[in-house]
Amino acid sequence: MLSQCANSDCTNRFRFLHDGRVFVVDCSTRPAAATTDEAWEPPQRRIETFWLCAECARSLTVRFDGTRVITVPRSSSAGDSANPSQTAA
Repeated sequence: MLSQCANSDCTNRFRFLHDGRVFVVDCSTRPAAATTDEAWEPPQRRIETFWLCAECARSLTVRFDGTRVITVPRSSSAGDSANPSQTAA
């Protein structure tokens, strides 16, 4: 459940959906296969939802780095500001 801003340096609490930006992040990982049988198993899907407050969302975005979800500076692309709800993978 969303409770506060995903930026660890921010203490803003989640209150309204329209106040900030929501990110749906695919945090799935494929474990290293030890046997041939394990190589055929599909990875387990792990979808998580994160929220950045309006202030943090102006300069940050959320990304999965392969082991954990982190906040990183936003790129200055025009398409980024046009979409208020973004899906990061």
